[in-house]
Amino acid sequence: MWICYLLHILCKKAMPSMKPKLLLTLLLFLPISLLAQDSLIQAHFKADANPLSIKWDKSIAKELKNLSGPRKTQTEIALGRTSYYFPLFDSVLRKNGLPTELKYAALASSNLQYDYFDTLNGARGIWHFNYTQAKLFDLKISSYIDERLDPVLATEAFARAMVEYQSIYGTWELALAAFMSSAPKVNKAIRYHHDSSSYWTIRKDLDANASVIVARTAAASILANHPAAYKLKIAAFNPPKFGKKIYVQEWVSLDLLAAKAQIPVEQITFLNPSYKRHIIPNMLDSFPLILPDGLKDSVKWVKSIHYEPYDAYYFTGKKPKKDVKYDTINYTVREGDSLAGIATTYLVTVEEIMEWNELEDDELLSGQALIILLEVKIAIPKPAPAPNYRVHTVRSGDTLGAIAAKYRCSVNDLKRWNNLHSTLIRPGQKLKVY
Repeated sequence: MWICYLLHILCKKAMPSMKPKLLLTLLLFLPISLLAQDSLIQAHFKADANPLSIKWDKSIAKELKNLSGPRKTQTEIALGRTSYYFPLFDSVLRKNGLPTELKYAALASSNLQYDYFDTLNGARGIWHFNYTQAKLFDLKISSYIDERLDPVLATEAFARAMVEYQSIYGTWELALAAFMSSAPKVNKAIRYHHDSSSYWTIRKDLDANASVIVARTAAASILANHPAAYKLKIAAFNPPKFGKKIYVQEWVSLDLLAAKAQIPVEQITFLNPSYKRHIIPNMLDSFPLILPDGLKDSVKWVKSIHYEPYDAYYFTGKKPKKDVKYDTINYTVREGDSLAGIATTYLVTVEEIMEWNELEDDELLSGQALIILLEVKIAIPKPAPAPNYRVHTVRSGDTLGAIAAKYRCSVNDLKRWNNLHSTLIRPGQKLKVY
Protein backbone atom coordinates (compact mmCIF):
# COMPACT_ATOMS: atom_id res chain seq x y z
CA MET A 1 0.00 0.00 0.00
CA TRP A 2 2.76 2.45 0.94
CA ILE A 3 4.61 1.69 -2.32
CA CYS A 4 1.49 2.46 -4.33
CA TYR A 5 0.97 5.71 -2.40
CA LEU A 6 4.58 6.83 -3.03
CA LEU A 7 4.28 6.00 -6.72
CA HIS A 8 1.03 7.97 -6.82
CA ILE A 9 2.72 11.09 -5.32
CA LEU A 10 5.72 10.71 -7.64
CA CYS A 11 3.54 10.45 -10.71
CA LYS A 12 1.55 13.56 -9.77
CA LYS A 13 4.73 15.65 -9.36
CA ALA A 14 6.82 14.25 -12.20
CA MET A 15 4.12 13.81 -14.85
CA PRO A 16 1.09 15.95 -14.07
CA SER A 17 -0.19 15.68 -17.62
CA MET A 18 -0.51 11.88 -17.39
CA LYS A 19 -3.27 10.35 -15.33
CA PRO A 20 -1.74 8.82 -12.16
CA LYS A 21 -3.89 5.70 -12.29
CA LEU A 22 -2.82 5.00 -15.87
CA LEU A 23 0.88 5.42 -15.06
CA LEU A 24 0.55 3.26 -11.94
CA THR A 25 -1.04 0.56 -14.04
CA LEU A 26 1.84 0.68 -16.53
CA LEU A 27 4.47 0.54 -13.79
CA LEU A 28 2.78 -2.40 -12.06
CA PHE A 29 2.28 -4.45 -15.22
CA LEU A 30 5.71 -3.76 -16.78
CA PRO A 31 7.50 -6.48 -14.73
CA ILE A 32 4.70 -8.89 -15.60
CA SER A 33 5.16 -8.24 -19.33
CA LEU A 34 8.92 -8.75 -19.02
CA LEU A 35 8.38 -12.07 -17.23
CA ALA A 36 5.95 -13.10 -19.97
CA GLN A 37 8.53 -12.30 -22.65
CA ASP A 38 11.20 -14.33 -20.84
CA SER A 39 8.75 -17.22 -20.58
CA LEU A 40 8.06 -16.98 -24.34
CA ILE A 41 11.77 -17.07 -25.13
CA GLN A 42 12.32 -20.05 -22.86
CA ALA A 43 9.33 -21.85 -24.37
CA HIS A 44 10.73 -21.38 -27.90
CA PHE A 45 14.15 -22.55 -26.72
CA LYS A 46 12.69 -25.77 -25.31
CA ALA A 47 10.41 -26.36 -28.30
CA ASP A 48 13.14 -26.05 -30.95
CA ALA A 49 15.52 -28.87 -31.78
CA ASN A 50 18.73 -28.63 -29.77
CA PRO A 51 21.35 -30.96 -31.29
CA LEU A 52 24.11 -28.70 -29.94
CA SER A 53 22.93 -29.56 -26.38
CA ILE A 54 23.04 -25.92 -25.32
CA LYS A 55 21.82 -25.48 -21.75
CA TRP A 56 19.33 -22.74 -20.91
CA ASP A 57 20.81 -19.63 -19.36
CA LYS A 58 19.28 -16.21 -18.73
CA SER A 59 21.98 -14.66 -20.94
CA ILE A 60 20.19 -16.24 -23.93
CA ALA A 61 17.14 -14.08 -23.24
CA LYS A 62 19.40 -11.05 -22.82
CA GLU A 63 21.09 -11.61 -26.18
CA LEU A 64 17.75 -12.23 -27.91
CA LYS A 65 16.34 -8.96 -26.56
CA ASN A 66 19.44 -7.17 -27.83
CA LEU A 67 19.15 -8.73 -31.30
CA SER A 68 15.43 -8.00 -31.57
CA GLY A 69 15.63 -4.59 -29.88
CA PRO A 70 18.56 -2.20 -30.38
CA ARG A 71 19.97 -4.35 -33.21
CA LYS A 72 16.62 -5.13 -34.80
CA THR A 73 17.45 -3.58 -38.19
CA GLN A 74 20.75 -5.48 -38.49
CA THR A 75 19.00 -8.70 -37.48
CA GLU A 76 16.28 -8.26 -40.12
CA ILE A 77 18.93 -7.69 -42.80
CA ALA A 78 20.88 -10.74 -41.60
CA LEU A 79 17.76 -12.94 -41.65
CA GLY A 80 17.25 -11.90 -45.27
CA ARG A 81 20.66 -13.35 -46.13
CA THR A 82 19.81 -16.77 -44.65
CA SER A 83 18.02 -17.91 -47.82
CA TYR A 84 21.30 -17.47 -49.73
CA TYR A 85 23.90 -18.71 -47.25
CA PHE A 86 22.13 -21.38 -45.16
CA PRO A 87 21.81 -23.95 -48.01
CA LEU A 88 25.58 -23.67 -48.51
CA PHE A 89 26.24 -24.09 -44.78
CA ASP A 90 23.87 -27.05 -44.51
CA SER A 91 25.58 -28.84 -47.40
CA VAL A 92 29.11 -28.45 -45.99
CA LEU A 93 28.12 -29.25 -42.40
CA ARG A 94 26.23 -32.43 -43.40
CA LYS A 95 29.17 -33.50 -45.56
CA ASN A 96 31.38 -33.36 -42.46
CA GLY A 97 28.86 -35.08 -40.21
CA LEU A 98 28.11 -31.96 -38.18
CA PRO A 99 24.75 -30.63 -36.92
CA THR A 100 23.39 -27.99 -39.28
CA GLU A 101 22.40 -25.84 -36.28
CA LEU A 102 26.03 -24.68 -36.16
CA LYS A 103 25.12 -22.32 -39.01
CA TYR A 104 23.50 -20.00 -36.46
CA ALA A 105 26.99 -19.22 -35.12
CA ALA A 106 27.68 -17.31 -38.35
CA LEU A 107 24.40 -15.44 -37.99
CA ALA A 108 25.33 -14.57 -34.41
CA SER A 109 28.96 -13.53 -34.97
CA SER A 110 28.91 -11.66 -38.29
CA ASN A 111 25.27 -11.05 -39.29
CA LEU A 112 26.17 -13.15 -42.36
CA GLN A 113 28.42 -10.40 -43.74
CA TYR A 114 31.10 -12.01 -45.93
CA ASP A 115 33.37 -8.96 -45.48
CA TYR A 116 32.81 -8.61 -41.72
CA PHE A 117 35.75 -7.13 -39.77
CA ASP A 118 36.08 -7.20 -35.99
CA THR A 119 38.12 -4.22 -34.79
CA LEU A 120 38.64 -5.90 -31.41
CA ASN A 121 40.82 -8.80 -32.54
CA GLY A 122 41.08 -8.47 -36.33
CA ALA A 123 38.74 -11.41 -37.05
CA ARG A 124 37.26 -11.37 -40.54
CA GLY A 125 34.69 -13.05 -42.71
CA ILE A 126 31.30 -14.63 -42.35
CA TRP A 127 32.59 -17.15 -39.76
CA HIS A 128 34.59 -14.60 -37.76
CA PHE A 129 38.00 -16.25 -38.31
CA ASN A 130 40.84 -14.63 -36.40
CA TYR A 131 44.33 -14.82 -37.87
CA THR A 132 45.48 -17.73 -35.69
CA GLN A 133 42.47 -19.92 -36.46
CA ALA A 134 42.71 -19.12 -40.18
CA LYS A 135 46.33 -20.26 -40.37
CA LEU A 136 45.61 -23.29 -38.20
CA PHE A 137 42.89 -24.52 -40.57
CA ASP A 138 44.65 -23.77 -43.86
CA LEU A 139 43.11 -20.51 -45.03
CA LYS A 140 45.48 -18.39 -47.13
CA ILE A 141 46.15 -14.81 -46.10
CA SER A 142 48.47 -12.54 -48.07
CA SER A 143 48.74 -8.96 -49.28
CA TYR A 144 46.14 -9.62 -52.00
CA ILE A 145 44.20 -12.70 -50.88
CA ASP A 146 42.23 -13.41 -47.71
CA GLU A 147 40.33 -16.68 -47.92
CA ARG A 148 38.48 -15.87 -44.68
CA LEU A 149 36.27 -13.65 -46.86
CA ASP A 150 35.26 -16.52 -49.16
CA PRO A 151 32.07 -18.08 -47.70
CA VAL A 152 32.73 -21.48 -49.31
CA LEU A 153 36.36 -21.84 -48.23
CA ALA A 154 35.65 -20.35 -44.80
CA THR A 155 32.72 -22.73 -44.20
CA GLU A 156 34.87 -25.73 -45.08
CA ALA A 157 37.57 -24.51 -42.69
CA PHE A 158 34.98 -23.91 -39.96
CA ALA A 159 33.73 -27.48 -40.39
CA ARG A 160 37.29 -28.82 -39.96
CA ALA A 161 37.68 -26.69 -36.84
CA MET A 162 34.43 -27.95 -35.31
CA VAL A 163 35.33 -31.59 -35.96
CA GLU A 164 38.65 -31.12 -34.18
CA TYR A 165 37.45 -29.01 -31.24
CA GLN A 166 34.43 -31.21 -30.55
CA SER A 167 36.68 -34.25 -30.42
CA ILE A 168 38.90 -32.44 -27.89
CA TYR A 169 36.27 -30.96 -25.55
CA GLY A 170 33.26 -33.23 -26.08
CA THR A 171 30.69 -30.38 -26.10
CA TRP A 172 29.63 -27.98 -28.84
CA GLU A 173 29.58 -25.12 -26.35
CA LEU A 174 33.29 -25.44 -25.59
CA ALA A 175 34.05 -26.17 -29.25
CA LEU A 176 32.48 -22.85 -30.28
CA ALA A 177 34.33 -21.05 -27.50
CA ALA A 178 37.67 -22.54 -28.62
CA PHE A 179 36.97 -21.46 -32.19
CA MET A 180 36.08 -17.89 -31.24
CA SER A 181 39.26 -17.49 -29.17
CA SER A 182 41.76 -20.36 -29.11
CA ALA A 183 42.22 -23.76 -27.52
CA PRO A 184 44.98 -22.55 -25.14
CA LYS A 185 42.72 -19.83 -23.75
CA VAL A 186 39.88 -22.28 -23.17
CA ASN A 187 42.28 -24.75 -21.54
CA LYS A 188 43.54 -21.99 -19.24
CA ALA A 189 39.99 -21.12 -18.16
CA ILE A 190 39.21 -24.80 -17.55
CA ARG A 191 42.27 -25.21 -15.32
CA TYR A 192 41.39 -22.01 -13.46
CA HIS A 193 37.98 -23.49 -12.61
CA HIS A 194 39.44 -26.79 -11.35
CA ASP A 195 39.04 -28.68 -14.65
CA SER A 196 35.39 -27.78 -15.04
CA SER A 197 33.92 -28.91 -18.36
CA SER A 198 30.95 -26.53 -18.11
CA TYR A 199 31.04 -23.65 -20.57
CA TRP A 200 28.69 -21.60 -18.40
CA THR A 201 31.12 -21.93 -15.49
CA ILE A 202 34.24 -20.77 -17.35
CA ARG A 203 32.76 -18.30 -19.85
CA LYS A 204 33.39 -15.20 -17.73
CA ASP A 205 37.13 -15.90 -18.00
CA LEU A 206 37.07 -16.17 -21.80
CA ASP A 207 37.49 -13.51 -24.47
CA ALA A 208 34.61 -11.12 -25.07
CA ASN A 209 33.49 -12.94 -28.23
CA ALA A 210 33.90 -16.42 -26.79
CA SER A 211 31.95 -15.51 -23.65
CA VAL A 212 28.79 -14.62 -25.61
CA ILE A 213 28.96 -16.81 -28.72
CA VAL A 214 26.88 -19.70 -27.31
CA ALA A 215 24.11 -17.49 -25.91
CA ARG A 216 24.06 -15.40 -29.08
CA THR A 217 23.95 -18.53 -31.26
CA ALA A 218 20.96 -19.86 -29.33
CA ALA A 219 19.24 -16.47 -29.55
CA ALA A 220 19.88 -16.26 -33.30
CA SER A 221 18.41 -19.74 -33.74
CA ILE A 222 15.21 -18.73 -31.95
CA LEU A 223 14.83 -15.53 -33.99
CA ALA A 224 15.48 -17.36 -37.28
CA ASN A 225 12.79 -19.96 -36.46
CA HIS A 226 10.23 -17.53 -34.93
CA PRO A 227 10.74 -14.09 -36.52
CA ALA A 228 7.04 -13.13 -36.40
CA ALA A 229 6.83 -13.79 -32.65
CA TYR A 230 9.41 -11.04 -32.10
CA LYS A 231 7.97 -8.66 -34.72
CA LEU A 232 10.87 -9.04 -37.13
CA LYS A 233 10.38 -8.33 -40.83
CA ILE A 234 12.84 -10.27 -42.95
CA ALA A 235 14.59 -7.92 -45.38
CA ALA A 236 14.88 -8.80 -49.07
CA PHE A 237 18.29 -9.95 -50.30
CA ASN A 238 19.07 -10.01 -54.02
CA PRO A 239 22.65 -11.15 -54.64
CA PRO A 240 24.13 -11.09 -58.17
CA LYS A 241 23.61 -14.27 -60.14
CA PHE A 242 26.52 -16.63 -60.63
CA GLY A 243 27.76 -16.58 -64.22
CA LYS A 244 30.86 -18.52 -65.22
CA LYS A 245 34.13 -19.34 -63.47
CA ILE A 246 37.37 -18.89 -65.38
CA TYR A 247 41.01 -19.09 -64.28
CA VAL A 248 43.51 -16.31 -64.85
CA GLN A 249 47.25 -16.10 -64.32
CA GLU A 250 47.91 -12.38 -64.69
CA TRP A 251 47.05 -9.11 -63.02
CA VAL A 252 43.31 -8.41 -63.06
CA SER A 253 41.62 -5.41 -61.47
CA LEU A 254 38.02 -6.10 -60.48
CA ASP A 255 37.33 -2.36 -60.39
CA LEU A 256 38.65 -1.91 -63.93
CA LEU A 257 36.78 -4.99 -65.11
CA ALA A 258 33.51 -3.62 -63.74
CA ALA A 259 34.14 -0.22 -65.30
CA LYS A 260 34.78 -1.75 -68.73
CA ALA A 261 31.68 -3.94 -68.44
CA GLN A 262 29.62 -0.98 -67.16
CA ILE A 263 28.28 -2.84 -64.14
CA PRO A 264 28.49 -2.01 -60.40
CA VAL A 265 31.78 -3.19 -58.94
CA GLU A 266 29.84 -4.70 -56.00
CA GLN A 267 28.54 -7.42 -58.32
CA ILE A 268 32.02 -8.70 -59.14
CA THR A 269 33.48 -8.24 -55.64
CA PHE A 270 30.55 -10.14 -54.09
CA LEU A 271 31.27 -13.14 -56.32
CA ASN A 272 35.04 -12.85 -55.76
CA PRO A 273 35.27 -11.88 -52.09
CA SER A 274 38.71 -13.30 -51.26
CA TYR A 275 40.53 -10.64 -53.31
CA LYS A 276 40.58 -8.08 -50.55
CA ARG A 277 42.19 -5.32 -52.64
CA HIS A 278 39.92 -6.06 -55.62
CA ILE A 279 43.02 -7.26 -57.48
CA ILE A 280 43.93 -10.77 -58.68
CA PRO A 281 47.74 -11.10 -58.42
CA ASN A 282 50.06 -12.46 -61.06
CA MET A 283 51.78 -15.44 -59.43
CA LEU A 284 52.81 -18.95 -60.37
CA ASP A 285 49.34 -20.28 -59.55
CA SER A 286 46.22 -19.48 -61.52
CA PHE A 287 43.32 -17.92 -59.63
CA PRO A 288 39.57 -18.29 -60.13
CA LEU A 289 37.53 -15.37 -61.39
CA ILE A 290 33.75 -15.64 -61.18
CA LEU A 291 31.91 -13.41 -63.62
CA PRO A 292 28.30 -12.28 -63.07
CA ASP A 293 25.55 -13.71 -65.22
CA GLY A 294 25.23 -11.91 -68.56
CA LEU A 295 28.82 -10.64 -68.55
CA LYS A 296 31.30 -11.61 -71.26
CA ASP A 297 32.98 -14.75 -70.06
CA SER A 298 35.81 -15.18 -72.52
CA VAL A 299 39.33 -15.35 -71.19
CA LYS A 300 40.45 -13.29 -74.19
CA TRP A 301 38.20 -10.38 -73.21
CA VAL A 302 39.49 -10.40 -69.62
CA LYS A 303 43.12 -10.51 -70.81
CA SER A 304 42.53 -7.58 -73.12
CA ILE A 305 41.97 -5.34 -70.09
CA HIS A 306 45.58 -4.74 -69.14
CA TYR A 307 46.39 -3.80 -65.58
CA GLU A 308 49.57 -3.65 -63.51
CA PRO A 309 49.65 -2.36 -59.91
CA TYR A 310 52.36 -0.16 -58.48
CA ASP A 311 53.97 -3.05 -56.56
CA ALA A 312 53.93 -5.60 -59.37
CA TYR A 313 57.73 -5.75 -59.23
CA TYR A 314 57.46 -7.58 -55.89
CA PHE A 315 56.04 -10.60 -57.74
CA THR A 316 57.57 -10.21 -61.20
CA GLY A 317 61.10 -9.15 -60.19
CA LYS A 318 61.00 -6.01 -62.34
CA LYS A 319 62.37 -2.79 -60.93
CA PRO A 320 59.79 -0.53 -59.33
CA LYS A 321 58.67 2.58 -61.10
CA LYS A 322 59.52 4.56 -57.99
CA ASP A 323 61.78 3.97 -55.02
CA VAL A 324 60.07 2.99 -51.79
CA LYS A 325 61.75 3.47 -48.43
CA TYR A 326 60.52 2.38 -45.02
CA ASP A 327 61.00 3.79 -41.55
CA THR A 328 61.41 1.18 -38.83
CA ILE A 329 59.37 1.91 -35.70
CA ASN A 330 60.40 0.08 -32.53
CA TYR A 331 57.19 -0.31 -30.52
CA THR A 332 57.02 -1.59 -26.94
CA VAL A 333 53.76 -3.31 -26.03
CA ARG A 334 51.90 -1.73 -23.12
CA GLU A 335 49.27 -3.20 -20.83
CA GLY A 336 45.95 -3.47 -22.65
CA ASP A 337 47.45 -3.24 -26.17
CA SER A 338 46.15 -5.45 -28.97
CA LEU A 339 47.44 -6.10 -32.47
CA ALA A 340 44.27 -4.60 -33.96
CA GLY A 341 44.69 -1.41 -31.93
CA ILE A 342 48.37 -1.05 -32.86
CA ALA A 343 47.57 -1.72 -36.53
CA THR A 344 44.88 0.97 -36.49
CA THR A 345 47.27 3.48 -34.89
CA TYR A 346 49.95 3.02 -37.55
CA LEU A 347 47.57 2.43 -40.52
CA VAL A 348 48.86 -1.09 -41.21
CA THR A 349 47.20 -4.51 -40.98
CA VAL A 350 47.34 -7.13 -38.23
CA GLU A 351 48.71 -9.62 -40.77
CA GLU A 352 51.61 -7.30 -41.65
CA ILE A 353 52.60 -6.85 -38.00
CA MET A 354 52.51 -10.62 -37.47
CA GLU A 355 54.62 -11.16 -40.59
CA TRP A 356 57.22 -8.51 -39.68
CA ASN A 357 57.62 -9.95 -36.17
CA GLU A 358 57.13 -13.66 -37.03
CA LEU A 359 54.25 -13.98 -34.56
CA GLU A 360 52.34 -17.26 -34.48
CA ASP A 361 49.24 -15.86 -32.76
CA ASP A 362 47.73 -12.53 -31.75
CA GLU A 363 48.66 -12.73 -28.05
CA LEU A 364 50.89 -9.91 -26.78
CA LEU A 365 52.89 -9.53 -23.56
CA SER A 366 53.45 -6.25 -21.76
CA GLY A 367 56.98 -5.03 -22.58
CA GLN A 368 57.22 -7.10 -25.77
CA ALA A 369 59.18 -5.39 -28.58
CA LEU A 370 57.56 -5.10 -32.01
CA ILE A 371 58.87 -3.80 -35.33
CA ILE A 372 56.55 -1.74 -37.53
CA LEU A 373 57.49 -0.65 -41.05
CA LEU A 374 56.07 2.64 -42.32
CA GLU A 375 56.39 3.67 -45.95
CA VAL A 376 58.19 6.97 -46.45
CA LYS A 377 57.12 8.99 -49.45
CA ILE A 378 60.17 10.32 -51.24
CA ALA A 379 59.85 13.84 -52.54
CA ILE A 380 60.38 14.04 -56.29
CA PRO A 381 63.30 16.42 -56.94
CA LYS A 382 62.36 19.57 -58.80
CA PRO A 383 63.96 20.00 -62.21
CA ALA A 384 66.97 22.29 -62.29
CA PRO A 385 66.10 25.82 -63.35
CA ALA A 386 66.91 26.81 -66.89
CA PRO A 387 70.38 28.42 -67.18
CA ASN A 388 70.37 32.21 -67.13
CA TYR A 389 73.41 32.56 -69.37
CA ARG A 390 74.13 32.53 -73.07
CA VAL A 391 76.73 30.39 -74.82
CA HIS A 392 79.15 31.95 -77.29
CA THR A 393 81.03 29.66 -79.66
CA VAL A 394 84.48 31.01 -80.42
CA ARG A 395 85.18 31.57 -84.12
CA SER A 396 88.48 32.10 -85.92
CA GLY A 397 89.84 35.59 -85.18
CA ASP A 398 87.81 36.09 -81.96
CA THR A 399 89.50 37.56 -78.88
CA LEU A 400 88.30 37.91 -75.32
CA GLY A 401 88.34 41.70 -75.72
CA ALA A 402 86.11 41.58 -78.82
CA ILE A 403 83.72 39.11 -77.18
CA ALA A 404 83.58 41.26 -74.00
CA ALA A 405 82.78 44.36 -76.07
CA LYS A 406 80.05 42.47 -77.95
CA TYR A 407 78.27 41.35 -74.76
CA ARG A 408 79.04 44.54 -72.77
CA CYS A 409 81.08 42.87 -70.04
CA SER A 410 84.73 42.85 -69.06
CA VAL A 411 87.52 40.43 -69.97
CA ASN A 412 87.86 39.54 -66.28
CA ASP A 413 84.14 38.61 -66.17
CA LEU A 414 84.59 36.20 -69.06
CA LYS A 415 87.68 34.67 -67.44
CA ARG A 416 85.83 34.24 -64.10
CA TRP A 417 82.65 32.78 -65.62
CA ASN A 418 84.60 30.23 -67.68
CA ASN A 419 87.45 29.52 -65.23
CA LEU A 420 90.12 30.81 -67.65
CA HIS A 421 93.65 31.49 -66.45
CA SER A 422 94.78 33.40 -69.55
CA THR A 423 93.35 35.26 -72.55
CA LEU A 424 94.11 32.40 -74.94
CA ILE A 425 91.01 30.92 -76.63
CA ARG A 426 90.59 28.55 -79.60
CA PRO A 427 87.95 28.20 -82.34
CA GLY A 428 85.00 26.00 -81.35
CA GLN A 429 85.42 26.68 -77.65
CA LYS A 430 82.19 27.36 -75.73
CA LEU A 431 82.09 30.37 -73.44
CA LYS A 432 79.38 31.22 -70.89
CA VAL A 433 78.18 34.80 -70.93
CA TYR A 434 75.88 35.94 -68.10
